[in-house]
Amino acid sequence: MKQIQAADWIILNTLIYEIYSIEDFNEMRLNFLKKMKMVIDFDDADFYLADPQHPDQIIEGLSLHHTSARRETLDRQNGDTFGLVHAGKCLVCRDSDLMSDEQLEQTSYYQNILIKNNWHHAMKMILAFEGKFLGLVTFYRNIGKADFAYEDVFLADMMKEHMALRLHEQERFDRENREQHTIEEITAQYHLTKQEHRILCLTMKRMSNPEICDRLSISNNTLKKHFLNIYRKMHINSRLELFKMVKGTD
Repeated sequence: MKQIQAADWIILNTLIYEIYSIEDFNEMRLNFLKKMKMVIDFDDADFYLADPQHPDQIIEGLSLHHTSARRETLDRQNGDTFGLVHAGKCLVCRDSDLMSDEQLEQTSYYQNILIKNNWHHAMKMILAFEGKFLGLVTFYRNIGKADFAYEDVFLADMMKEHMALRLHEQERFDRENREQHTIEEITAQYHLTKQEHRILCLTMKRMSNPEICDRLSISNNTLKKHFLNIYRKMHINSRLELFKMVKGTD
């Protein structure tokens, strides 16, 4: 087993600081891939985020060396990763930890992504916080190279919780600082129904739940169901977040 050098620890300590201190989110992600290449041997890497509207899929891919043709292929890859993202846990694993080479080579993932990009081995860092999938980092090695070693898994494992926390904090920051829109814009953007639009209008007038129920002649349980649907469509969790997104309700 290869001994981890003191220089590697110095790089990782610096990287942990930079995960939290680099304000530009995409710059932080790219810096992470570059610094990880200083301690782990890989040929390519990409860093995807979970899609807020489809939590089992990935978006906003960022990579070190991919050409446009490669990116087009990669952008069609979703975050399922053999079902592991649904576990809602932070973990690092190699493809070879999940299946044999013979099994892997029969998958569409291998045929459509790995082999087309001259890759054979991959190590994934699945990022999650409090049971929610947030992102996926994948490191690749070209055909002909040895698989990632246990030391590589260990080094990536040291970083996963720090990166997951940064992604969680970034998601919360983005949610709290969303651009405000008019009620009409929100209705169109999030495909609210006519009844949900009425409820949104009355809510923005600071009407209470009983007042809204009385105005629309609906029960409180029905109103709660409408609010849940509105929150789900808008990817928020409370009336406070709703007020923050609507113009003129600061």
